[in-house]
Amino acid sequence: MPKPPTLTPKRFDRKLSELQLQVLAAAGAGNITKGIDVVINCYQLLYNAGVKDDDKLESLLSDIRKLQK
Repeated sequence: MPKPPTLTPKRFDRKLSELQLQVLAAAGAGNITKGIDVVINCYQLLYNAGVKDDDKLESLLSDIRKLQK
């Protein structure tokens, strides 16, 4: 049975899918640990910009795609 979540973990144990590992490796230029830091920093930037749920993220990405055309 897994431990209940806390806001003060030093480590976490999670089995990642191959796709998740590829994303983290790409974000960290081949370094998965660095990739985790990059993804967390990206989320912090998005959160500070007001993107606090998946719906707003999808809307933001849609707007960015429209600007790229």
